[in-house]
Amino acid sequence: NNLSDIREKTLKSYKFDESFFLELSPIRGWPIVCLKEKSQKKFVCPIPRLLFWRLTTNLYYDLRNCKNFDNVFGAALENYTGEVLKKAISKKEFKITKEQKYGKPEKKTSDWLLSDKDSIIFFECKAKRMIKESNITLEYNESIESDLDILATYIVKVYSTVDDYLKKRYPSHLGEPKHNIYPIIITLEEWNLFADQLIKRLDDLIRNKLQEKNINISYIEKYPYSICSIDELESLVQILDNNGIYKIMNSKFTDQEKKHYKFNEFLRLSWPDDFKNIKFLFQEDFNKILEKMKINS
Repeated sequence: NNLSDIREKTLKSYKFDESFFLELSPIRGWPIVCLKEKSQKKFVCPIPRLLFWRLTTNLYYDLRNCKNFDNVFGAALENYTGEVLKKAISKKEFKITKEQKYGKPEKKTSDWLLSDKDSIIFFECKAKRMIKESNITLEYNESIESDLDILATYIVKVYSTVDDYLKKRYPSHLGEPKHNIYPIIITLEEWNLFADQLIKRLDDLIRNKLQEKNINISYIEKYPYSICSIDELESLVQILDNNGIYKIMNSKFTDQEKKHYKFNEFLRLSWPDDFKNIKFLFQEDFNKILEKMKINS
């Protein structure tokens, strides 16, 4: 796009209301601008960070309408979650279990299970992002309601498999049910569910769906769920490895102020020493990518 195109798109996209500072600028979609000087064309990238985002995070929006994208992308997120768990967990008391089939009619466990001596986490991976309309408004609207309803469905799916786990319908080699159970939905990006109104509405939707499926609604209090972005998972799992599941997760849910914090914020405030020592788990792989880029350039 040339400069005049970007200007025109920007003028059309912005509204002078409460969404002004939340609206996504067209330059995020087209970070390289064509400038014409006489007979020459020059390509300029005004904000280099936006180019990096365009080539990484924002590729999702180019690919999401491709055939079978949801299945392929969802599987990639699930596989990456497993890689994080295997890379970060070093203590022998932990057990990592990939999704398994059980029962008749056939069912599946959560995508990943992480357990220690007295606790277990059910990780369910979901690659869906909030739609644009949900991200650029300060008011509760139909798009937010739709996104919350989808998220509630994901969470109830985990509670459904937790119900089977408690009723000993899971494969016998997974052992007796643990006392402390924590369902965690792994998302592609942060959903920013920190407003009381959103949390209350989400909880209401979950309770309604649990009742529809005849699942004990007390699970939502007894086994509290969490939403964790894949970006935060690396931090969480490393600190779990150092301290155990119950110590970390119980401290989050017994603190009324912090229980709805994003995981990184909670960990930074409650476990500052551990948080300072968090490492990038895939530095070696990242270095190999950079080396290939140098060779190709």
